Amino acid sequence: DVTCLTRNKPHPIILNNWLSGIPIRAYYSGVEKEFDVFINIDHMNWSLPLAKHQNIAHVFFPGDNPPPDGVRLFSNSKYSADHVKYKWGKDCEHLYIPIKQGFRQSQKENLILHVSRITAPTWWSDKGHRQMLEVFRMYANQVVPNGWRMVFAGALDPEQDSYLQELYVRGMGLPIDFVHN
Repeated sequence: DVTCLTRNKPHPIILNNWLSGIPIRAYYSGVEKEFDVFINIDHMNWSLPLAKHQNIAHVFFPGDNPPPDGVRLFSNSKYSADHVKYKWGKDCEHLYIPIKQGFRQSQKENLILHVSRITAPTWWSDKGHRQMLEVFRMYANQVVPNGWRMVFAGALDPEQDSYLQELYVRGMGLPIDFVHN
């Protein structure tokens, strides 16, 4: 049996696409010991105590808080896995996130694609939307005449409509598209 434990309410896209039929429970410290296998997917915290048999963690990028011993580490890229080894001295396998739909190779375009959640910066996470817009504006006279454009693609976090509107305003007059949800 699979159960999803969460500290926060999952994003609607996750609820509607990935967790269909999977029970969701609130996470609390210590719940791990109820399970034979526990997979930790969290930017900032490690789940303790560990599960009975197998403990796995997905590492987005190594921070200042290394994992406890007994956790098998995976990352979404070789780049992140190499940084885990460098920063924490621990082995980390890279496991590419599967793509649900097929894709095909096409003609190269003069396109800067930024894929991330669309959410306002916080003290612990900044997706860099504002910075990318400003840099694109700085170089617009050089790149726009050559057909360059920018696309921001990703899930719009709940309660972030005003942030998206801010980005629209910052990008006015430039060949910038926002593709969300």
